[in-house]
Amino acid sequence: MKPALIDIIRDYQELAAKAVYIFRTKYQIDDILEGWHSGIYQQTGKLTEEGINFYAFHGIGLAVHFEDKIVDFDLAYFPEQRHDGFNLSRLISFIKNSVEKYSEYKNNEKVEKEFNELISNGIIENPKLEDSTFLYFFKDTLK
Repeated sequence: MKPALIDIIRDYQELAAKAVYIFRTKYQIDDILEGWHSGIYQQTGKLTEEGINFYAFHGIGLAVHFEDKIVDFDLAYFPEQRHDGFNLSRLISFIKNSVEKYSEYKNNEKVEKEFNELISNGIIENPKLEDSTFLYFFKDTLK
């Protein structure tokens, strides 16, 4: 069965969740950005025992290179920290880093078209938050 864009989004979210889980459990913290800002760990590095070959914190996000996948995600605050947000450019990068798995999504126009259909159909949305975000979330996960 060929993956749909929703499946790709869920794969992206699962990999982001895995990265967040590793940092939270290894360093016993809730806010992974605060861990970086307070010097608990470096901005870039690797956690090879946890399966992370390279990581880099940036702005409000984190890029993580696992052995066979790469995920780059930003965080949003609701006010609790959330890592399940996504946008078109992050998804396109995620797909390009796993092109064999998502071969029918090599065409960026196809990704953009289906992304816009998810918005039009009310499946994903960009929430209106006090601190604005450019991330989208599955509508059923928003309050």
